[in-house]
Amino acid sequence: MTNQALIAKNPDFKHSEDYYFLRRKGIEFIEQMGSLEWTDYNSHDPGITILEALCYAITDLGFRTGWDIKDLLANPPGKVPTPELQALFTARNILTTNPLTVNDYRRLLVDLDPVRNAWLVCRSCACEIGLYGNCQESKLVYAHPAKQEQEIKVIPKGTYDVLLELENDPKLGDLNNRKLRNQFTVKNDVENRRYPVVLELRFPDLDPLFWEQVLIKTRVDGKWTVAPGKINTISMQRISLNTEGAEATNTDLRNWQNLFYTTLRVKLDNGEFVYIKDATVRLFGKSAVREVFDKALLKEQLQNAAETGVVPLFFEKMAKVQEAVLLVQDQLHAHRNLAEDFCCVGRVGVEDVAVCADIEVKPDADIDKVQSQVLFEIEKYFNPSVKFYALREMLEEKIPVEEIFEGPQLSHGFLKTNDLEAAQLKTQLRTSDLINQLVEIEGVIAVKDLMLTRYDDLGQPVRGVADLDRGNPNQLSARWTLEISDRCQPRLYVENSKFLFIKNGLPFIAREEEVHHTLQQLRGESERLKITQHPAEDLAVPLGRYRNPGQYFPVQYSFPMTYGVGREGIRKDAPAERHAQAKQLKAFLLFFEQLLANQLAQVANVKYLFSLDSDVEQTYFTKNLRDNDLIQGSEELIAASLDEDRLEQLQESEPERLDRRNRFLDHLLARFAEDFTDYALLQFSLSDDRIQAQKELIETKIKLLKNHPDNSRNRARAINYQEPISDENHAVLRRRIARLLGLDEATEKQIFLIEHLLLRPRFPGDAVMPVCLDPTCQTCHDAEPYSFQMTVVMPGWARLTDEDLNWRRYADRTIQMEVPAHILVKICWVGDERLEFDPCSAGLQPVVKTLCQKGMSAGGTQPNGTEIEQALEVIWQAFKARFDEWMEGKAHEFFEQDDTQEALDLFFTSNDPFVDIIDPVISNWGDMQLEIRGQMATYFAIVAVEGLQYTRLKAAWEDWLTTAARTDWCTRMPLRAGLERLILLRKIQQVFAEEERVVLKPEEVERIKNCACALSEKFGHAYYERVTAKLNTRVDLPNLDLTPIVTDILAEFFADRTNCSGLKRVFNKELQDDITSLFIMMYPDELVELSRKLKRLIGLLTSVKSIYPPATLHDCDDGNDDNPVRLDSTALGGSL
Repeated sequence: MTNQALIAKNPDFKHSEDYYFLRRKGIEFIEQMGSLEWTDYNSHDPGITILEALCYAITDLGFRTGWDIKDLLANPPGKVPTPELQALFTARNILTTNPLTVNDYRRLLVDLDPVRNAWLVCRSCACEIGLYGNCQESKLVYAHPAKQEQEIKVIPKGTYDVLLELENDPKLGDLNNRKLRNQFTVKNDVENRRYPVVLELRFPDLDPLFWEQVLIKTRVDGKWTVAPGKINTISMQRISLNTEGAEATNTDLRNWQNLFYTTLRVKLDNGEFVYIKDATVRLFGKSAVREVFDKALLKEQLQNAAETGVVPLFFEKMAKVQEAVLLVQDQLHAHRNLAEDFCCVGRVGVEDVAVCADIEVKPDADIDKVQSQVLFEIEKYFNPSVKFYALREMLEEKIPVEEIFEGPQLSHGFLKTNDLEAAQLKTQLRTSDLINQLVEIEGVIAVKDLMLTRYDDLGQPVRGVADLDRGNPNQLSARWTLEISDRCQPRLYVENSKFLFIKNGLPFIAREEEVHHTLQQLRGESERLKITQHPAEDLAVPLGRYRNPGQYFPVQYSFPMTYGVGREGIRKDAPAERHAQAKQLKAFLLFFEQLLANQLAQVANVKYLFSLDSDVEQTYFTKNLRDNDLIQGSEELIAASLDEDRLEQLQESEPERLDRRNRFLDHLLARFAEDFTDYALLQFSLSDDRIQAQKELIETKIKLLKNHPDNSRNRARAINYQEPISDENHAVLRRRIARLLGLDEATEKQIFLIEHLLLRPRFPGDAVMPVCLDPTCQTCHDAEPYSFQMTVVMPGWARLTDEDLNWRRYADRTIQMEVPAHILVKICWVGDERLEFDPCSAGLQPVVKTLCQKGMSAGGTQPNGTEIEQALEVIWQAFKARFDEWMEGKAHEFFEQDDTQEALDLFFTSNDPFVDIIDPVISNWGDMQLEIRGQMATYFAIVAVEGLQYTRLKAAWEDWLTTAARTDWCTRMPLRAGLERLILLRKIQQVFAEEERVVLKPEEVERIKNCACALSEKFGHAYYERVTAKLNTRVDLPNLDLTPIVTDILAEFFADRTNCSGLKRVFNKELQDDITSLFIMMYPDELVELSRKLKRLIGLLTSVKSIYPPATLHDCDDGNDDNPVRLDSTALGGSL
């Protein structure tokens, strides 16, 4: 049914649009004010005529004021739109946010082309290495102190592991497993026919060092490209039925129920060799081809070094995976939040699950189609997909706009929260859920029986994970529930799945090829391709129709012609009195004309009232009526001096204009929940020029509003430490703080944020932050200096920051309010004092005292104050020259007071500054040189430690951040994992030699893990004590030989019989040599250099002190001091 446009019989107008209401109210006012003299209220009365004309003009004004706001904001034709000058932000800009929740990060990653699904796991254990609190020595250590009963583990919080499910590759198949399938044909000479054979090769979990040799990574224009190194030859070293068994025979190879193990030697084009040990081989095909299959055919396939070979294809597959992982890492670090970090990014584990079922179907059912649909439904149950939707689809489903745009800005559309929740990793598969889905398939009557079997990485079925509540630990297949390992995803193992269909009581088996093709079709039909939207979908700002709201039609032109005030005027031959009367009426009406014209001008310029253009000055707009083309004869009635500038001055004064402009901006700020009241009051209290303060306040508000979408959306986003430090690469909170405090861009760039989580140790023995612990271990709440803590470094010398304590306190409150609530923030107003001579400096007072007590003037008398000051300056200049020599190249280093004082004392002794004093004021230098030299060494040591604090801290922060960015901690194998591999391999060799078994018992594996952990902690503690703690932060390190250190550590470790009990025989000379080589390999010089830089940064960060505005002491009668003295918040005099 179409909607008909109707005209209301009794329309309900607003008062400003209701002519009859206005006329009635006007007559009521006339009656109240002049009823004694004015009694005729009919339309023929001139006064009523004027009233009616004005009422009609008001209705026109009311009607235009009621226009849609988009029409009032529209620009005239031909004028370029300027949406950036209005605080009308689109939904995509104002409702989206930098990823905040786990689901937000999942949205961000799924939006990448190679990622199908993603999961974030908040780590409950240490990301790289754990620490312990040593309460007696009040410090963090790498191993639990033996004499301390209470174990205090320090685990930095706020780190995540990221698991990825990658999209399938058309050529390489599933990128989420280490399995590669290759099909080839084998001829049966007896039947003279070729049969297809599928070779399934499962590769072991190769360590990062292997892939560093094989894969070539390049980064161009901020984008990673990974390619496999070219293979020269491949040699199959062995093929056997187990990892340590004898070579398999042709008879063995023809039993395709077997799983075969192979070792491959790959020679790369650069001449290097890499080994792939214990890869598993499984073969699939018809029985006719098994009879003729032999080792030569298998060897030919495995040794194929061409691009179509199974090993080159696997290398290409892993290059694709590595490229996707690097892309994800870049995306994560570009959107990382404050006080959070990503530990490791990698593929989710994949566990193959085979399904066996007996299914009863209808007599007319298509067996091939039904099995395809069964497989498809099982895949959907195992791995639900996350689909993208268009904006139109989301709106049609009545999803609220704020929910549609929730989370980060995406390129491929929008994701539903329900889909994300449904696609979480499963920990258990239930056959009942699966059966409920299968019986809904068309043609299926019932599922008679259904079993699930899980397979390990080698392709062997796993026992002990099926129907755990049934109490059979050796059960292989599940009829009820099947457990899935943590951080793993079930994947349907189609090749090992079996389905029997019962139709009319008879068993049927589907045709494999038909099932395969139909399944591929079903997958394609359900797939929603990721199509990048250009431009990205958004709710656009409505475009209005320009209706010229400021166009003015004079009221007097609506009068009857007999009044003589219309465009036609009065006849020229009319009497002079008649002309004068008409002019009088026109002059009388000009007052009303000006009011109405000004109001229409205000409506026409409403877009400038809320404009973010800093050049806009007016808040009241006027229209100059001195224009004969607008009002005939107005130029005779209005003085020429009343031009537009004069009208604007009469309309609003500068204080009123600035006040109104501020209040309009306050309205816009309030729409975004921003409040500038405290800042405005503080500005007025600090400034003697209220006009200038208002102008600065307007500029500050405009800057904040212009940057509001980015400042609001990304307020929690941290620096991307993987990219070079620049003005663009910084925490967005820095800019927001600067905008709220009204700081200029130069001061904004001097603010930087140090996240303590980034300073956590990354390897055993790395530098650690100091802590404050109770010796009795009763209160160890300060044992964790890393989690959710941050230092905001502010330039303490900037304008206002070093002038007024009230402003400083306001700034502190603002920063504390803006930092996310879960982060403990330390605010440091750091100085950057350069060295200048100050005789009143506290550090020089010992020298003054020595000169007063022991000094003698040239005349042999005690020196007076002037002579002492002159002598002090001479001494200061001489020692400063030597100090500058010593400081050359060390301006950005971290200094410790005692070490620095000792070094300066030695330097001043060997480079005596007194030899530079040519004309001494004091005659007996020799008697005091030793004492003064020590005092000046103390003084300049304080200068070295406390001077240039800001410059040195910022340089140390950027230097360490740049160096740390070059280390990929995720792909770097942890020391503990390397130790586990070495010990595990040696243990397997031992038990095979003694007991002829290759599978270790669970308790043996657990014992090896504990041993590796203890050895890692022991080495980390010893390395820290012997190397890191003794690192000199001011000089480069010589080449470090770790061999004797490792030898000593191993000797000490095994001297304690409690360490690695039950594994002593494993640690033979060969294994100890391997461990020594591992330690040396994992501690290269660049790692030691990184630790040195971290130690320097931590030293500067923990020793930095805030500076405060100077103040003076007054008695009680001397008031109104700008900066009254407050304990711990005031500087009295200089510190140097």
